[in-house]
Amino acid sequence: MHVRFADCEVDSAAVELRRQGAVVPVEPLVFKTLLLLLTHPHRAVSKDELLAEVWPGKVVTEATLSNAIKLARKAVGDCGERQAIIRTVRGHGFRFVATIEPVAPRIESPSRIDPTPLRVVSRLTPLADLQDPPALPSMPSIALLGFESLGMGAAPDVFVEGLAVDLNARLSRLQGLFVVARESARRLAAARLPLTEIGQRLGVRYLLHGSSQRQDRRLRVTVNLAEAATQRVIWTERFDRALDDIFQVQDDVVESVVAALLPEIERAEMDRVRVLPTEHLDAWACFHRAMWHSYRFTA
Repeated sequence: MHVRFADCEVDSAAVELRRQGAVVPVEPLVFKTLLLLLTHPHRAVSKDELLAEVWPGKVVTEATLSNAIKLARKAVGDCGERQAIIRTVRGHGFRFVATIEPVAPRIESPSRIDPTPLRVVSRLTPLADLQDPPALPSMPSIALLGFESLGMGAAPDVFVEGLAVDLNARLSRLQGLFVVARESARRLAAARLPLTEIGQRLGVRYLLHGSSQRQDRRLRVTVNLAEAATQRVIWTERFDRALDDIFQVQDDVVESVVAALLPEIERAEMDRVRVLPTEHLDAWACFHRAMWHSYRFTA
């Protein structure tokens, strides 16, 4: 989604809000709140729906929601008195009332077009091949490519699919982590493309993939975290479990992966921003460089 309203632009792929052409820093949960209201402009979004979508599985008070709405209004130049963009529907929730217009893709003028031959497109050319890859969001971004069932032949593995769905949903609930939709990642994973190309097409920095293997009542799940740009595996772990309760095993593996994954991504982010030129540092990168220096002097 890339839309314009009032003097603002929101680009969901880049996780970016601009006002009068300048980037406005927005907290991830505030951006998510704004995006949810933007995607339902013709109806009031209830408080319960906002709490469930923005803070899934967490106990959050209405005061937290009210503060997120206040910050969202401030970011887009609105306020609780005017309510020209985000209106309060008393006793129910909130509604996005400003006029929304899609932002057309930027087209080069004829004088600036590269004179190299134009590409011939057939009816069978995949749409994804014709689109520019999305820009990397400033926060860590990840796509789950799924798990390969070893020794299962062509038969579908319900456990593996359920594990991928649960893990993707669990990662999506984490603050400060941009997670690509499961279906988008699965389509590219099925094409067996190089990790670098998958990362470019999805606009993510990290890729998570692995395998599953069963023997009798034992299960082994291997998980790999790779840096898309270099295809370097920065973390790998093996989980061996008894298949007594398949749903309990899924939950156990998902929570174990998430608990082990976050510190590895944190370390990778600090290593990445440590070598960036200072002129390329955004707020997120500055934070992680500061964390690297903090650990360096307190270790």
